[in-house]
Amino acid sequence: MTRFKLDDNLPSRAALVLRKAGHDASTVSEEGLGGSSDEALARACADEDPVLLTLDLDFADIRAYGSPDSPGIVVLRVRHQGTRGHLRPPREERF
Repeated sequence: MTRFKLDDNLPSRAALVLRKAGHDASTVSEEGLGGSSDEALARACADEDPVLLTLDLDFADIRAYGSPDSPGIVVLRVRHQGTRGHLRPPREERF
């Protein structure tokens, strides 16, 4: 089981999808971190050790947010920014 924290820019339904798949997933809003700065969110993740899922390209800068002790940051790039684009599973022919 992987532990995930979802940034504000992802729909809260995505956490439900991850939970249904057996993962420990929470949103920054659920944890009272909604609207927090990137630095505050990075500190919270460093303290709790979840994989951060985000659309925020600022987190792609590993010089600022990379840490050898962190389970990781996944910066998602989706074709469509709406909820349906986030939650739709990839088509098999792409594999």
